Amino acid sequence: KRIRDKNINRLTVIANESYDDFAKALQSEIEEDCGVNFQGRIKDRAQRTKVIYKKNFQADPLFLAIWNKIKYKTTYRVHYDTN
Repeated sequence: KRIRDKNINRLTVIANESYDDFAKALQSEIEEDCGVNFQGRIKDRAQRTKVIYKKNFQADPLFLAIWNKIKYKTTYRVHYDTN
């Protein structure tokens, strides 16, 4: 059951089939229901690669251009758990 609430941004899925089959079926369902085109954007977490940031990446003009487009839609939170 889908909840269409902008304040909720969490999806927990326990699939009883292979991840690839599940992801493709889910993408197809969302594309049909919402008119969104994923083009294979959902990836298997096990196939992720580690990203190492360049020093001073914040000064890169390409980064700044992207950041200026998304910064108003981005929320950044930090939670410190200290004794």
